Amino acid sequence: MCKIKFILLILIASFLFKPVILTAQEDPIIMIVLDCSRSMQGNIHDKNKFQLAKLIITDILENVNGFDYGLITFGKNDSNNPTDIELTVIPYPENNSKILANLNQIQPNGLSPIGESIDFAGSVLKKGLKNFILLLSDGIENGGSNAIQSVKNLLKTGKILKLHTVGFDTTQTKIHLLKNIAEAGNGSYFYFNVYKALLHSFEIPTSFESKDMIYDHKTEMGNISYKSFLESDGGFPAYGSEISIIDEKNDTISRQSHWKGIIENISPGEYNIITKQSDSLQQKKITVYPGLTVYSSFVFQTDVGDISYQNYIQGANDIKAFGTITKFVHSNGEAVYIGNKWEGTITHL
Repeated sequence: MCKIKFILLILIASFLFKPVILTAQEDPIIMIVLDCSRSMQGNIHDKNKFQLAKLIITDILENVNGFDYGLITFGKNDSNNPTDIELTVIPYPENNSKILANLNQIQPNGLSPIGESIDFAGSVLKKGLKNFILLLSDGIENGGSNAIQSVKNLLKTGKILKLHTVGFDTTQTKIHLLKNIAEAGNGSYFYFNVYKALLHSFEIPTSFESKDMIYDHKTEMGNISYKSFLESDGGFPAYGSEISIIDEKNDTISRQSHWKGIIENISPGEYNIITKQSDSLQQKKITVYPGLTVYSSFVFQTDVGDISYQNYIQGANDIKAFGTITKFVHSNGEAVYIGNKWEGTITHL
């Protein structure tokens, strides 16, 4: 018998834009948000958009394991209602067949409130778990909310780890919207006919790592990690760089004088990072999310110099002091070089 993981005090025939709380969510969830608007009845490459979406969902249900699945639909009931959003299938273990059965009964009909649908998905999910949202749409937005901001809010509150999108249109403006939504959700955009990579985009180890972030679900605070380089990203360290972290109130929450470092236990929100190296100044705006370490790097093009050294035995300038430990320290206290050669050259200083 399947273990019950949700307690619903009230069962409603249609969960039409009403908040539903998952009172005992245990497993991570992939919440499928499906565009059922009338534009999805059209064709792309001589194939019906909605039928293609159903095939992709079926493939994911059959091949991506370890999640409970839920289904939110918009635009399937009322042809003129911009709030026609429904929790069609509650996230539940082993309910794939229920989702497929519901898909076979849907006839695309209405409008496309994409932003509101993302907000609704967030009202269902609990924070602190590694949940995903998968949005399948042709990218027409005729609701009233800002879909990009809706996704950012879900990340900021820890409701989701990523949001991926699958697109069913070749119009650049629609592709651009879906790409921006995925980017805001720390996820990826997939065109429908190359979606197979999506099947490998829901893998979550104990700690989630990417190029720009590392995820730790045990905390609601975030971290900022930074590095400053000379000439190229990952190149020579920019010793002596000054780093300031400025919050939304324009208050400086941290100031560092090292080329790299990490500032821990920062409240989620938007921050400016201001980095100074010699006479050069750079600034970036970043968003800190719960349980995430956000990485940021800076590259400076500035004048550099070299230091050459030689060590001799005192009183005998012609006798080399082999094995001498030599250490160069920047004026801010950073160790620039430590070595045991009697001579050498330190470049790019």
